Order: sequence, then C-alpha cells, then structure tokens
Amino acid sequence: MRSIQIEEKYDNKPLISVLSNIYPSLKISSIHKALRKKDIKVNGKRVNENVKVRNR
Repeated sequence: MRSIQIEEKYDNKPLISVLSNIYPSLKISSIHKALRKKDIKVNGKRVNENVKVRNR
C-alpha cells in the first residue's frame, strides 16, 4: 500500500489525472481498472472514478 500527500497544484483535479501525473509509468487503463474494482482509497474510503482530490 502506498500513501501520498496531494500537492496544492493538484487541488480540485480528477483523481485519474492526479494518479497519472504522480505515477507516469502506470497505464491509464490500469488506473481505471483499479478504480472500477474500488482498490483505491482516499482518506480511508474506497472511491470510484468521479472523485476530485482536495488539498487540506
């Protein structure tokens, strides 16, 4: 499991674009698949593709 802190430049951006910028070696299809399977958590909650990240 990896934990990341969201930088201010990613505030209010879609989770998919943030993950693709942070992990450029990951394919977009792999990120979509992980989100569909709800393998990704934000603040301890499993999320879907429609999440926008916030820097707080």
